[in-house]
Amino acid sequence: MKSIDRNVLKEDIINSSVLEKVQNATSVSVKVNVFNTVLADVINKHAPIVNRKIVIRSNKQWYTDDIRKAKKIQRSAEKKWRKTHLEVHRQAFVNARKNTNKLITGAKQIYTKNKISDSKSNPKELFRIVNGLIKHSKPGADLPQSNDNRELATKFADYFDNKIEHIKATTERILSEAVLLRARF
Repeated sequence: MKSIDRNVLKEDIINSSVLEKVQNATSVSVKVNVFNTVLADVINKHAPIVNRKIVIRSNKQWYTDDIRKAKKIQRSAEKKWRKTHLEVHRQAFVNARKNTNKLITGAKQIYTKNKISDSKSNPKELFRIVNGLIKHSKPGADLPQSNDNRELATKFADYFDNKIEHIKATTERILSEAVLLRARF
């Protein structure tokens, strides 16, 4: 509303002939409706209604006032850097971002440690917490697809045989390199 040119708005209200339309109405309620409709049309012409989507997120339990302040400082530093494009302001933004990330990481670690220590006596809760940290994929998503159980069992056996052979080969290579290094010294 601040950016509306009041003189133009005044002219549009006069040109809308709101008074004539109101006088031609029969009852008071119709007059009020006509008056409101005409003025709303004029105002919408000068200041159209803007719809904005506001996302309300509940803060995580680890989210602290220090993090909120650090994020505010970070956003301010970023705006300043994007406005000026100066290296000094970019460095200030980078430092603010590092500080914010450090605070977030620390807060998450403390929160998680507390949750784990609080649920030591409750294995079900502890498993739920650890499972959430690991972020397992959906059950069955990593399994090979097969309709034949024999084929599936063969694939599993081959996978583990290859895994064992790979571990043996890697271990033998490391041991032989260690023997060669000892022989040199």
